[in-house]
Amino acid sequence: MTNTSEKYQPKDLHIIKTCVLQNSNLARICLNKGIQEYILITNPQLHTEIEILSISTKSINEYDFFQEQLSLVSQCISGKNKVEDSVNDSLKVLADIYKSMIGCIYIITEYNLVQVWD
Repeated sequence: MTNTSEKYQPKDLHIIKTCVLQNSNLARICLNKGIQEYILITNPQLHTEIEILSISTKSINEYDFFQEQLSLVSQCISGKNKVEDSVNDSLKVLADIYKSMIGCIYIITEYNLVQVWD
């Protein structure tokens, strides 16, 4: 995975995209950035679930998170692991909010990917 000259088949690229864009990954990024602090949540159960996720995510640094993701992608491509996305409501809500924010930033910056990545 670290060699950028590797050639991937379309199936491999689909697996990589699926691994990276899992709700659990996007929700974790959302929590690491503290975005949940700005979300109005009226459902008490959802609020509690997000608070619990937020507390458990604080102990994981970004480097370890991305190392874990690279390992998962490698395992998925080699067939050692299957990509399964969580159907947990709190993860889905956070992931959807994060994707929406990225889309809005992309449009507002007139499709400038450099600003989106910053």
